[in-house]
Amino acid sequence: MTHRKSPLLFAGVRAGGLFPPTLLPPGAEHARSVACCLDPGQRGGQWDPYLTYCLIQKAFSKATYYQQALEQLHGHPEALEALGTPLNVHCLRLTDKYNFVDIAEAQLKIPVSGPKSEGHLHVISSRDAPFQRWHLQEVFLKLEDGQQIPVFKLSGNTGREVKKE
Repeated sequence: MTHRKSPLLFAGVRAGGLFPPTLLPPGAEHARSVACCLDPGQRGGQWDPYLTYCLIQKAFSKATYYQQALEQLHGHPEALEALGTPLNVHCLRLTDKYNFVDIAEAQLKIPVSGPKSEGHLHVISSRDAPFQRWHLQEVFLKLEDGQQIPVFKLSGNTGREVKKE
């Protein structure tokens, strides 16, 4: 059975139901459990979409593939020079079709900016099986002017050797 690559829709809520946990990012299980524990009855029967949105954003920012990609960006002199410092990392657009996470693959487009420029940090990460460690495959910075700066790419030699471009 293959999973459809769906956009990470607003807090996993669509058509009155929650996505299956496999479509939420690793780390979002906590956000999902917190969100599910919130009793809408205590708020007059209303769901707080902003709180759910914040929980999902926080879950993404703690995910291994997200953190590894930002570490690569912070250690890449050409990317830092293009953006300028200090760097600002902005919230993911959860409805962007480029952003998705399934059991074995994660693909994100993280908005970043600095005093000189802004753009998106494109991240591709995978893992061999559920509950296994995530491994970055590729990270590149695409600036608003169209310039693309390769930040990281997994070397094909050993499958685990890292090559910074």
